[in-house]
Amino acid sequence: MWQTKKGSEVGHSKKLEALFGVSAGVEPNKLYGSADSGTARTLFLPAVTHPMEHFSAAGVGHAVDWFQRMLTGAAAQRDPLDQIWIWKEIGTLAGFVGFVLLLLGVFQVLLTTPWFASLSTPATPAVEGRDGTWWILFCLTAILPAVTFYSFMKLGSKFAPSRVFPQGVMNQLVVWALLNAAITLVVGLLLGRRRAELSGRTAWGKSLLIAVCTIGVGYASLALVDRVFTVDYRFWVVGLKPLDARHFRIALIYLLPWTAFFLISLRALSAGLTIKGEGPATQYATAALALCLGFAVMLACQYSTLFLTGMLLTPSEPLNTVVAIQFVPLLAIIGVISAFTFRRTNSYAPGAFICAMFVTWYIAAGTAIHV
Repeated sequence: MWQTKKGSEVGHSKKLEALFGVSAGVEPNKLYGSADSGTARTLFLPAVTHPMEHFSAAGVGHAVDWFQRMLTGAAAQRDPLDQIWIWKEIGTLAGFVGFVLLLLGVFQVLLTTPWFASLSTPATPAVEGRDGTWWILFCLTAILPAVTFYSFMKLGSKFAPSRVFPQGVMNQLVVWALLNAAITLVVGLLLGRRRAELSGRTAWGKSLLIAVCTIGVGYASLALVDRVFTVDYRFWVVGLKPLDARHFRIALIYLLPWTAFFLISLRALSAGLTIKGEGPATQYATAALALCLGFAVMLACQYSTLFLTGMLLTPSEPLNTVVAIQFVPLLAIIGVISAFTFRRTNSYAPGAFICAMFVTWYIAAGTAIHV
């Protein structure tokens, strides 16, 4: 934004110097101009990343201090570091965790009803143990989506927003997802992917309906929380917002490609990485790690490089790196939902439909509309 290689050099940005009306660099923490004339400006440089500026005591403290110095009124002065906003974040994080648990609980209860009881089938994984093929599949599942992230997102930027597909970042993510789904199919063929012993034909209609009911209850909980407490389910950069009518229509458009992605990817996950006789905790952890570990390692490399050198490992990808932060918790949640539903139905379809609706809703509600 300020056209400098490092955040620490922003004081010498030509754009910033023009904004402050100086030519010899902007000194941090110094007041330029005056409040009376409306020209007051100060550069604050807290030692945090861009997404942490609004989620740190330093960043929030500077904003509070500035408002107290520049705004007039009857409010008593407070210590800028006397902050309690983190408790709201902890509360909405607890809400997000509860939302995921609610989805799992609703799914479990629905399986006990007469209409959906036929879906209830103990899982019969096809894999006997963690042999060489299993580890290859696990590593590819974890690594490939992260390794291809930047290149596929760049390719997806050519999928320009339109009236039908109006969200630019969503378009990029859809391209990333569909290309990874294609890779999953190819890898499965090359490695002779083992298939789970699904009992009979997949009940597609009931699988879709139970997913709709499960997500519907989850959405009702968010709508209630939003109406009563005016908050949603979120923590830091991860946030699940209600859908207004316009965003709901957009979500329906993007639901088809995301459904295709999850049907392919979660089938591969259920068929190739679930092991006979393993307990639920191990299966949940395995599925979560298989999906999110690659992004966790990638982000660790990016931000350790940033902290050591002042620049990301890929300096030209700042926005997509911030976007990638959300992948770690979301993919972990998807892994848990996939393992949970597969263990109870011996099918990847219900979990795939639930995850497709959840992710489409999440992205559509929280992404800018460009057309």
